[in-house]
Amino acid sequence: MIGENFDRWEQRAIRKGERRGELKGMRQGEVTLLLKQLIAKFKSLPTSYRHKLENADLKTLDHWGLRLLSAASLEEVFEASMAEAIY
Repeated sequence: MIGENFDRWEQRAIRKGERRGELKGMRQGEVTLLLKQLIAKFKSLPTSYRHKLENADLKTLDHWGLRLLSAASLEEVFEASMAEAIY
């Protein structure tokens, strides 16, 4: 009984750790792609914007990625209201 409970707890902990790793990988992939796209479009990216990218959550990164499609400046990408996000 105790062994079975431990096994279930261990499996849940493993799944939780795997999910955290997947989310971290997804986030880092979005940061990398958005960084490349921003540099390609605007030719450079100030350190302050790099820090914003590195500290943003997935939802914000996704929003910025959508804003990048129509933005004429870096400010338009990063300063847009989250209320404009499509979710």
